[in-house]
Amino acid sequence: MKLNFKPRARLIKQLGEQLIANEKIAISELVKNAYDACASKVKISFENIDKSNGKIIIEDNGKGMDIDIIQNSWLEIGSDYKEKNETTDCGRIAIGEKGIGRFGVHKLGNKIKLITKTKNSDEIFIEIDWDRFDNIKYLDEYPIEIKINKIPIFFTDEACGTYIEISSLKKVWNKTELRNLYRDVLSLTTPPFENIKAIDNFDIEFNINNNWLKNLPTFDDIKKGGLWYFYVNVKKIDDIMQINDFTYEFRPYSNMSKLSLKEKNINDIIHDIKIKKYTSKKEFDYISIGGVEKFRIEGYIFYLDTKILKMQFPEIQTIKKYLKENGGVRVYRDGLRVYDYGETGDDWLELDTSRINAPTKSFGNRTILSAISLEKKYTKGLKEKTNREGFVEDKVFEDFKDSVLYVLDIVNRFVNEDKSAIKNLYLLKERDIEENTITILDNIQEKIENNNLIQNEQDKQDIINHLNKAKNYYIEMKENLLKSAGAGLSYALITHEIEKIISNLYAKIKNEKSDIKDFILHLKEIVENLSKIFRNDKMEFNKVSDIVNRSLRFFRHRFKYHNIEVENKIDNNIEIKCVKNMIVNSLMNLYDNSLFWFKFYEKELKAENKPKKILIFTKENDNYIDLVVCDSGFGFNISTESAKLPFKTGKPAGFGMGLGLYFVDEIIKSHNGDLRIVNNLYEIPSEYQDGAIVVLRFYKGKKDE
Repeated sequence: MKLNFKPRARLIKQLGEQLIANEKIAISELVKNAYDACASKVKISFENIDKSNGKIIIEDNGKGMDIDIIQNSWLEIGSDYKEKNETTDCGRIAIGEKGIGRFGVHKLGNKIKLITKTKNSDEIFIEIDWDRFDNIKYLDEYPIEIKINKIPIFFTDEACGTYIEISSLKKVWNKTELRNLYRDVLSLTTPPFENIKAIDNFDIEFNINNNWLKNLPTFDDIKKGGLWYFYVNVKKIDDIMQINDFTYEFRPYSNMSKLSLKEKNINDIIHDIKIKKYTSKKEFDYISIGGVEKFRIEGYIFYLDTKILKMQFPEIQTIKKYLKENGGVRVYRDGLRVYDYGETGDDWLELDTSRINAPTKSFGNRTILSAISLEKKYTKGLKEKTNREGFVEDKVFEDFKDSVLYVLDIVNRFVNEDKSAIKNLYLLKERDIEENTITILDNIQEKIENNNLIQNEQDKQDIINHLNKAKNYYIEMKENLLKSAGAGLSYALITHEIEKIISNLYAKIKNEKSDIKDFILHLKEIVENLSKIFRNDKMEFNKVSDIVNRSLRFFRHRFKYHNIEVENKIDNNIEIKCVKNMIVNSLMNLYDNSLFWFKFYEKELKAENKPKKILIFTKENDNYIDLVVCDSGFGFNISTESAKLPFKTGKPAGFGMGLGLYFVDEIIKSHNGDLRIVNNLYEIPSEYQDGAIVVLRFYKGKKDE
C-alpha cells in the first residue's frame, strides 16, 4: 500500500504568515522578484491605505511570465526554477532563491490580482482570494482560474512586465507605519554611498496619494553630518582574508577651523592587512572564510554631542531621530538588502553591547551609517535563512562577522584619536579633568577669601574648612583608586601567571620532565611576592634595580614560554623616591602590553624576521631619572596622546578596556613624574627603534625646574 502527501489548503496561508516575517520582508521579496525578472524599474503604490478599501500595487517592467512559468514555477510551491536558472537573461545573479516570495503578498492582504506578459506571449490575468483557502480542505480543491487576454488590457502589444494588486489589506495603516515602510523600501537597494553604488539600471519608485512623506530627510541630507568616512575592500589572497584597499577620512565641519582634513590609507595599517581572530587555541590566527572570496564595507560615523551637531545642523533632532531609526551596519547582496541586519534593535555585530563596559571606546549603531556590499557569486558560502531574515549562523557567518569587526576596530582606532582632538579643542579637555577639579576648588576658596562674598566671618571660615576637606577627600580618594586599580590590574596578571605555571607543572609531571623543580620554585616566588603587591608600601628611596628585578620575577616564566629575551641594563646605583609596589605594578602592565602585541603580531614578526625582545635601562641627569622600557615589536598603533587616555586602546574588541597605560600615567604623575611614549629618545639598538618605547620619568625637584 502506498500513500501520497496531501497538502492542506491552509498551508498557503501558513507559508505567507510564518515564512514571511513582516510587511517590509514581504515587499522586499516582491522587489527581488522584479530584479530577477530583469526589470529596470519597479513602482510601489499605496492607495487609501488609511481606509478599509486600501490597495498596495507593485508593478515592474521586467520580462514578465508566460503560461509555462506560471504553471511550472509561480504556482508550484518550493519550485527550483531559480536554482536551475541562477543567472538571469540580463546577466544578473538571481537573488530570490526559495520560490516562496510570491506568498509574501498574503502578509499584506487577502486578495491578489496579477497581470503579467512576456514580450512574445499573450497577457495573463489571475485573481486569488486567500480567504477561500479557509473554507476548503486540500489544495487541489481550489483550482486557480487563469485568463488569457489575446488582446492585452493592461500592457501594450510590445510591452512586458508584471502587475500585482493587493487588496483587502490585513490592516489599516497610519502615517508612522507608512513613513517607516517608506524608509525600508528605499533601503532595499544600496543608498548613494561614494564607492558602493546602487544597482545599475534598477530603480524603485514610491507613490502614495497623500502628503504623509512630506519633510522626510534623505540619506544625502544626513550623510553630510558624518565627521568620519571609510571605505574598505576585503579580498581572499593566498586563502587569507586581507584588506586590499583602505580609505579613512576625518572630515571636520566647515566651521571647525581648528581642525583639518585627515586621511589614512592602506600604508598606515600595513601590519594589519591580514585579518585575524582569537581562536580556541588561545592564539591569533588568520581568517579564511569558506565560500567567501571578497566583500566591501563603507560608511559614515557621527559624533552625537549636541554642541558638535549644532555646528552642522540647526535642528539636531532630525538627524538624531534618523540615526536612531536607520543607524547601524546593513548588508546588501548584489545591491539588494539582506534583512534584518542594521534594523532598529538588531545588534548583530554587538556594537552597542561592547559600549556597555567601555562607553567611550567604540561607536554604537546610532553613530554609524554603513553598508556591506556582497556579490552572490563571491559569497556563496553565506546561506540565507528560509524565513529570509539573515544568514544561517554557521562557521562561515561567524568568520564573516569576525572579519567585519576586525575592519571596524581599525576604523574605530583612528576615530578615537580624532574624537580626542575634538574634545580638547571644542569640549572639556580630557587631560585637565583632575587639574580642573582642584583648580575650581582653589578658585572658589580664593574668591571667598579675597572678595566680600560672605559677610559673616564665622560662616566664611566654615565654608573654607569644608572646601579644604572636600579637596583633601578628593586627593585621598584618587590615591586609593590608583592603589586599588593598580593592584587589581596586577592581580589579573599574576593570576594568569599562576594558572599558566600550574598548568605547565601538571604537564611536566605527566611527562616526567626534569625541570619540575624550576616551576615549583617560580610558583613559590610568585605566591610569596603576591602579598607585596597589595601591601601599603611607604614613599621612600628604592633602588631601581630592585624594583625592576621584582617586576621581572613575576614574568620570568611567561617570557620563557613565549621565547622573549629580556635585556636588563639597569644601573644598580640609581635610586628613586617612590611607593615601590606601585612602580612594580606599572612595569608589569608595560610588560603585559608587549606580550600581547608580540602574540598578536606573531606571524608578522616571524615573516619580517624580527626578534621578540624587551630592553630595560636607566638614564640619569641633574634634573630627572628615566626608567625606559622598549620592545622590538611594531610600536603603538594609536597616537601617544590617545594611548594614555582612559578607554582608549589599539587592542581589538574584547582585549582590555584601555585603562592600563592610563593608570600607569596617573601613578607616575603621583610620583612627581611623567609617562612619555617616544619614538627614539636615546640611542637604542636598531632592533628596538620601531617598537614601543615608554619612559617613566621621575623628577628630582619640581617638574618645571
